[in-house]
Amino acid sequence: MYLLIVILFAFSLSTYALDNNESLTVRILKISSTKKTILINRGQEDAINIDDQVKFFLDNGVIARGVAVKVTPIRSIWSLYRVNNTNEILVDKIYKIKKTSSYKLTKDITKKLNDHDLNQKIPREKTHRFKDIDKQDLKHISFNKTKVKTIYSKKAIEFWGAVSFNSLSSTYNLSGASSGTGQTSASDYTIAMEKYFIKSKLLKNISLFAFIHKSDISAMSVTGQQINLSKFEYGAGATYHMFTSPFRLNKMMVYLNAAMAFGTSSDILNLSNSGTASALDSTLKGSVSSLSFGLGLKYLFRNNFSLRTQADFYSSNESFSPPTGVGTNYLKSTTGIRAMFAIGKRF
Repeated sequence: MYLLIVILFAFSLSTYALDNNESLTVRILKISSTKKTILINRGQEDAINIDDQVKFFLDNGVIARGVAVKVTPIRSIWSLYRVNNTNEILVDKIYKIKKTSSYKLTKDITKKLNDHDLNQKIPREKTHRFKDIDKQDLKHISFNKTKVKTIYSKKAIEFWGAVSFNSLSSTYNLSGASSGTGQTSASDYTIAMEKYFIKSKLLKNISLFAFIHKSDISAMSVTGQQINLSKFEYGAGATYHMFTSPFRLNKMMVYLNAAMAFGTSSDILNLSNSGTASALDSTLKGSVSSLSFGLGLKYLFRNNFSLRTQADFYSSNESFSPPTGVGTNYLKSTTGIRAMFAIGKRF
């Protein structure tokens, strides 16, 4: 499960990597007095890194070329080393950018824009150096003082699931009198569909979900008896998102939920240690009902994939008919704390 979480996180970043063949829409948040340095609303989450070079363009052509000099997850500062039309460099204006390869301003190697130039002592009148011009502009641009538009998802249906399993084999030996092999395994599956209410002010922080839960446990005792427990539940529940909108992207969400489920269960006991059926064996089939109350964390990526982890208090009651078909039912109760890790996708 931890491996799946790492793979999903890496996939979420690579999905939005900006390469040389695609463009990205950006908005200028601040401009320095010289119009040589700008702050935009895109950053590391959009695969922008320090020293990246891009073209800023509108429908009528390229407006400027720049290089990233400072980057945070959601914003970045750019030094414009070629501006075709300063009148088009405006706050709140929307542009498109496209990555370019390293760009030389002239054929003169002393004016090539790279790390080597930043350290060379080249006469000021012959080249543009960041530490002479841009550092002054950077003083007038602050990440912290700029209000950035919060990004929200527009997807209202989410499918998510959690899986855990193990499969082991066991052997027993009763002091040479008898021996044999058995199975020790467990599997647990949960698949759910969750509905969010994007247009409702009353239900904006609430979501409803329906789910299917299947669990199987098989274990063998030291004397060779095998027991198989199986449970299949279907149910529904509600989630309340406490501090953050459930549509907020790239923000940890805290939630509470409650769920109720019904289903079937079975207990199969092989009380003989011979591995074959005997009069000692029994198969009990019955019904199950359960309640759970959980507290969890959820994170929604820009590509609408999600991760969640949850701890809940679970209580179930099972009722089995006796093997002979007469007498009162057998009852079994289960309570305790469960932990869950799940991966989802909104549509």
